[in-house]
Amino acid sequence: MKVFRIVLLILCIVTVFCLGILFFAMARGFDFPRSVSDGQETVLLDKTYESSSEFVLNFEMANGDVEIRPSDDDRVRVVYKGPSSLKKDPDLTVTEDAGGITIRQKTLDISNLFSFFRVSFVPRGVTVYVPEKDLATIRLQNSSGNLTVVGDYSLEKVSVHLSSGDIRLPAIETRDLSIETSSGNISVQSLACETYSFSSSSGDMDLGDVSGDGSVNATSGNIRAEEVNGHANIQVTSGEITLADFIGQGSVRCISGRISVRIKSLTGDLSLSSTSGDIGITTESQAAFNYTASVTSGDISVAGGTGTMSGNDYAKGAVGANPTYLLTADATSGNITIAGK
Repeated sequence: MKVFRIVLLILCIVTVFCLGILFFAMARGFDFPRSVSDGQETVLLDKTYESSSEFVLNFEMANGDVEIRPSDDDRVRVVYKGPSSLKKDPDLTVTEDAGGITIRQKTLDISNLFSFFRVSFVPRGVTVYVPEKDLATIRLQNSSGNLTVVGDYSLEKVSVHLSSGDIRLPAIETRDLSIETSSGNISVQSLACETYSFSSSSGDMDLGDVSGDGSVNATSGNIRAEEVNGHANIQVTSGEITLADFIGQGSVRCISGRISVRIKSLTGDLSLSSTSGDIGITTESQAAFNYTASVTSGDISVAGGTGTMSGNDYAKGAVGANPTYLLTADATSGNITIAGK
């Protein structure tokens, strides 16, 4: 009987709470029939702005896709599409700043809670057309939505913080790049920069050709690059790491998953380590390095080069002529293979 009263009390509280929100929404002018009938995508904002050298794009978004494309002239154009219910009062504003613009989207508050549900199924997105020669900086903060950049840009800085959504970037040159996402895939055609940082909690990364010094970290997801050139520190907790070509130095670590690296040349020491998973190393003909390899549970296989084996769990030697730098490969549970191309 006591449990029944507690359950009944909880139901009463929930009912009163829901009725309170209902009356509050009606008092604020929420139209239930309209919430079902409207929802057509339409252009909510279409404005142009003067461009300038070293132009800065700032985005403060709550949800919606963002696209950056080359403009047909020397002006900047912002086009925002969303539900027709926001035509009279768009939830996005554009402010001209010194040297650029800030695009800001209103965040959800209790007064428009029901409006959010009404338009949540209608896609929102902002497209910015900007001259390729002028764009210098991209700064983006977004809770939910994709980022797509199209064009040939040489930038000073790129900074992206995205909670949920995919990121697609073209061939980009920039001094500094920082990308952080909680959930979503990252795809980069090529990247040439001084410093870079990629961080993802969940999602795959396809980084194309990467040149520069930086780090790549993923909690869950695969990491792939066609070529890595520079000082790189790459780590994934659960997933595979595949580096089709490697030129440089640094570290590659995988907690659970396979590491596959093809080494063209080393410009410093390189460390490869896996807690649970195999390590596969392929060498180009011009590659030259000393190596040590050890496993706790697994086998080591070396084809080519010179070296010595100590059982099946330790090996050291050299690959190529006149090696200078050291490659270290360690696996707790997994096999290690070193082979020529």
